[in-house]
Amino acid sequence: MDDWDGSFRSLPLPSSAEDAFTVVPFLDRPAISLGKDREGRPAFLIAATQGASAAARLRLRHVEAAPNQACVVVRRDGTQLDQRLSIVRCLGGDDRLHSYFLRVVGGIVGRLATNPSGADIQAAITQVAELFHALTIEGARSVQGLWAELFVIATARDPATLVEAWHEDPLDIFDFALGSQRAEVKSVARLPRHHHFAFEQLDPPPTVSAIIVSLTAAMAAAGRTIAELVDEISGALSTSPGLVTKLNRIVALSLGSDWAEASTARFDHTSARRDLAFFFADAVPRLSAPLPRGVSDVRFVSDLSSCSHVPDQELIAAGGLFAALRPRK
Repeated sequence: MDDWDGSFRSLPLPSSAEDAFTVVPFLDRPAISLGKDREGRPAFLIAATQGASAAARLRLRHVEAAPNQACVVVRRDGTQLDQRLSIVRCLGGDDRLHSYFLRVVGGIVGRLATNPSGADIQAAITQVAELFHALTIEGARSVQGLWAELFVIATARDPATLVEAWHEDPLDIFDFALGSQRAEVKSVARLPRHHHFAFEQLDPPPTVSAIIVSLTAAMAAAGRTIAELVDEISGALSTSPGLVTKLNRIVALSLGSDWAEASTARFDHTSARRDLAFFFADAVPRLSAPLPRGVSDVRFVSDLSSCSHVPDQELIAAGGLFAALRPRK
C-alpha cells in the first residue's frame, strides 16, 4: 500500500477559510486529492468529470460526505483554488481512526475511474457509508478469530480463491465454502489445540468435505495487526478490486465497534505459521451422530493434539478450496 499516512501527516494545516484543505495528488488520479482540513482531519476531494454527483449529503459518527461542495484547495506551492468537489472527510481526531479512514476510503476512491462520473462518486460514497456504519454496531467476530482467518488468507498460495469463498454471514457454519468443500479456522492463544466446535462443523452432509485449519494466535508486541494483514491481502488482490471491496466489507462488519481495539492488537505471526495445521473434520474427536431427538445447537470442545495432520500432497490432490489453503513456503 502507498504511504497515505505519511503523505497525510506531512500536510500542513490550511490557514485560510474554514472550508479550506491543503492537498497533495492521490495516486495517479488527477481528479482525486488527499487533503487535510483546519482541524487536522483527513479527507479525499474528488472532481466529477462527467456530471456532478446527485448523492445526498451524508453524515455518520466517523465520516461525512458532501457531494459538489464549495471549498478552497491549497496546493503545496501555496496556490489556492476555489472549487466545487465531492468531499469525503473523517470526523474525529483519533490517529487510529485517521489511519483506518485513509486505508479503507483510500482503497475505495483509488478504484474510481480516471475520469469519474457523478454516479461513480455516488457509488463510492455508498460503499464508504456501509463500511463506516459498521463501526458503530457490535462486531460479529472476535478480534483473535478475525486475525486468524485473515492470517490464513494472507499466507495462502491462492488468497483470491479464499476471499471469494469467505463467508459474509457470521452465522454460517463454516468460514469458507466453495463447491462441496468447506473450511473452518480455529485458533488458540497457545497449544494444546483445544477448539470449540458446533456439532454440524464436524458432521457435515455426506456430499460435503470439510477441513479444520488450526493455528495459534498469541498476543505479541512485535506481532502483526489486522490492518497489516488486510494490506498484504489487498496487495495480492490488486487486479481484483471487487474482492478488495469484499475483504474490507467483511472486516468492517466483523469488527464493528471493536475497530479501535483491533487497530492496536498484535498477534505473533511467526508462531502462527509454525503451528498452522490442517485436519479433516471426520478425524477430529466428536459426538456420535445422529443426535437424540429434540437435541440441537450442540457445542463442545475437542482436543486435536493426537489427530493426524493433512499433508500438502492431499491438499493439492483435493484441488479447489483445499489446494488454495496451502501456505506459501
